[in-house]
Amino acid sequence: MQLVLLSESRGNTKLRKSERVEYRIRGLSLAPGSAQICPHATNSCRISCVGSVNVGMSSVFPSIQAGRDRKTEWFLRDRKGFIEQLRKEIRHEQQIAENDGEQLVLRLNTYSDLDWSRIAAEFHDIVFYDYSKTHSRWLRIVRGDWPKNYHVTFSWSDEIEHQEWCARILAEGGN
Repeated sequence: MQLVLLSESRGNTKLRKSERVEYRIRGLSLAPGSAQICPHATNSCRISCVGSVNVGMSSVFPSIQAGRDRKTEWFLRDRKGFIEQLRKEIRHEQQIAENDGEQLVLRLNTYSDLDWSRIAAEFHDIVFYDYSKTHSRWLRIVRGDWPKNYHVTFSWSDEIEHQEWCARILAEGGN
């Protein structure tokens, strides 16, 4: 059985907050915390992450975490196959959104912090958004080397380096 990668907004508290009639919101929920999935995660964000096994709905329903773990294992084991499936699901969701007169909006880093800019560049009619502690992405945005349809809000953390980046990003007009 093939895993379904994209989940509906109504099935995820973080995505459900953004639901609007004119948008079709989907997210990709990987298991957070590892260096391969969240390269700039701090100890405090690992402890309090709503995507972890100790916080949120996955602490109540183990099947939620099991699904995230399976997706993450697939991503790490067979990135090419994973990306092919992701593209297929995005095209499918885009067709449904177009048929229903909606704008497809994707958050591929629901509980991760990966660079999905190549995927966003392929699907320029789709809105992508993320939160990130990878503050160096700001440099790509400033240089114009970032898809216009991929919106990033940079995350604050307890580490001075992250705070300095956030202050710089805000001073330069970022969010």
